[in-house]
Amino acid sequence: MSGWAANMRQPWVYGQTIMDINRKYLKLKMRLTPYMYTLCNDAYETGVPAVRAMVLEFPDDPETWGTRTKYQFMSGESFLVAPVYKSGSDRDSIYFPTGKWIDYWDGTVYEEPMTLNNYPVTIDKLPVFVKAGAIVPMYPEMLYDGQYPKDPLTLDIYPDGFSEFTLYEDDGVSRAHREDAFAKTHISCTAPDFGAGGQVMVTVGESIGDFEGKLDFRANLLDIHFPELPFGVLLNGDILPGFFTPEEFEAAIEGYYFDPDDRNGIVHVKTQPLPTDSEFVVMIDFTGNVDDQPMADQIRIFPNPTTGSVKIELPEGKPTEITVYNPEGKAVFAFITNKNTGKNLDINLSGEPAGVYHFMFKTANRVISRKVSLLK
Repeated sequence: MSGWAANMRQPWVYGQTIMDINRKYLKLKMRLTPYMYTLCNDAYETGVPAVRAMVLEFPDDPETWGTRTKYQFMSGESFLVAPVYKSGSDRDSIYFPTGKWIDYWDGTVYEEPMTLNNYPVTIDKLPVFVKAGAIVPMYPEMLYDGQYPKDPLTLDIYPDGFSEFTLYEDDGVSRAHREDAFAKTHISCTAPDFGAGGQVMVTVGESIGDFEGKLDFRANLLDIHFPELPFGVLLNGDILPGFFTPEEFEAAIEGYYFDPDDRNGIVHVKTQPLPTDSEFVVMIDFTGNVDDQPMADQIRIFPNPTTGSVKIELPEGKPTEITVYNPEGKAVFAFITNKNTGKNLDINLSGEPAGVYHFMFKTANRVISRKVSLLK
């Protein structure tokens, strides 16, 4: 179906398969509304368009100066789109400038700079790639703007060094924005190189400004692209529970869930509704310890595996909050040590079901994670 055709441009003319494909992309377009709406406001304020020739985004790359990249474009700073412009089962000559580029559909990473040939395409697959470091805000799935509340807000994040995005929102229906009836939220992410172990910190600032219908509270979903299960996730310094099935995560008010099969791995983080006029910070630990290494080395848990009784050795005199999560991600033990507790602590898990238990040790807003296998 060609947009340049003189007629027969309606998707229903081509049958159910084509209608389903159009519906899929229209739903994605609706979910990307906060990203595209922000780009449109940027265009209003600065004149920089939302859809950009490669040379506009990468003016120092000689490969973008000529016609080599004329069949691809940037949607903002984050998305590289390479439409299929001729018949065939693959797409050639997709050029990636400096950086890491992630296939939006399957998570494959392409290194800088390179030309990709023989990229497999099907009738329902538009070649789309995301630049590492991207922060992409998304609304819930809906068929038209305003069908549902814009809650929760999803942040699709590809952590890579330091990156930032300022979300723009207004009432979406009037011209009140010209009278300063809008709000902006600064979002930043600090992380190691894309895919490297370490700590990922996402800071969502207060929503500055006001407009008719602005939400006072909103839940948040963070999709952090990373190929491994984190050792712990903190929200404003408090440990979030981890879940091991999507059903448990979906039913929970807050927590996190790692899906290794979703585009090479995604850590899904959920917060309860939070005030939009206050900053919050989510920290995801992919190192095994957020504290200094000497502290991590002083924590011992034995025996491991265990059949019930577990002994913990802690640094003497250092207050530590200990939480134990069962295989379903539910807390079954919580304790806060103090200077009088001593360095040894006994925990009895004999009444709990077999499985892998997560021991989380929090001190001074830092966390160390250990796994213990309970056998029956």
